[in-house]
Amino acid sequence: MRLLGSILCSALVGQAAAGVGDTPNQRLKKNFRKTIEIIDQMLATPVSKEEADRAIGISGNTEQEDDLLRRSDTMISDRIHKSWVTKVVKQTSFLQKKYNSNDCKKFGNPNQDDVADVWAEFGGDKIKDQYNLFGKLIWPASAADGLRGRQTVEEAPLTNLWLQFARWRLWINENISACYDVDNPKESRAGAQRVKKWKQRAHRKFHTLESRVCKHLYKGLVKTKEADNPYRDNPSCDTNKFKMKVKDEKRKIKQEQRLEEKNSKGR
Repeated sequence: MRLLGSILCSALVGQAAAGVGDTPNQRLKKNFRKTIEIIDQMLATPVSKEEADRAIGISGNTEQEDDLLRRSDTMISDRIHKSWVTKVVKQTSFLQKKYNSNDCKKFGNPNQDDVADVWAEFGGDKIKDQYNLFGKLIWPASAADGLRGRQTVEEAPLTNLWLQFARWRLWINENISACYDVDNPKESRAGAQRVKKWKQRAHRKFHTLESRVCKHLYKGLVKTKEADNPYRDNPSCDTNKFKMKVKDEKRKIKQEQRLEEKNSKGR
């Protein structure tokens, strides 16, 4: 448990520092890249069935699930990897398009100044939902094999993915909510009321995605080590418990921002 706490704290501080001063579109893109990197790492990280059983404290998978585990020596199978990556692309595309839409600008106060620059590699204003393009889109062309060609690895991929979900929720809270301004003279229009619901829709999408990750773990379709199970206290995969990470994440980021401002003044 001490190891997990150490991983959690260092990851939060490190990610917070990376996001200080970034625009909403830059933070969204970083969340996207980091999430794909972690999922790719899970595909490349070996975990034995014995280690996986200890991590969730249970055994007794169905024959079909045992067969799936035997086919994959890593944390996730190719099939789950492709499924998760596709979902992340779709969810990111939803957020990116909503935040940079005319309706968001009409009824709220988004910062869309850099949308073309930030998302140029994805075709300007949207992400291409094509699985076979990720090697080219996420990493430089010289790194043809993507993360699998790197020497560095995530210390706790599942814990880092768990933390990434908090980053997504925080981004939604701070930016999709900016699409609806209660002081906007047009806020009572039907279109504004539709925009107001975007935040809830976005949260539902990520609740569903994290729920899938958690349930896959306790079905034995995701393997992890005992020190890398952030869902150990939530075997029922209660989505209300997923939300508890956001407050801690926000506090860490604010602390990092204050530290950076203090250091800047001292120079």
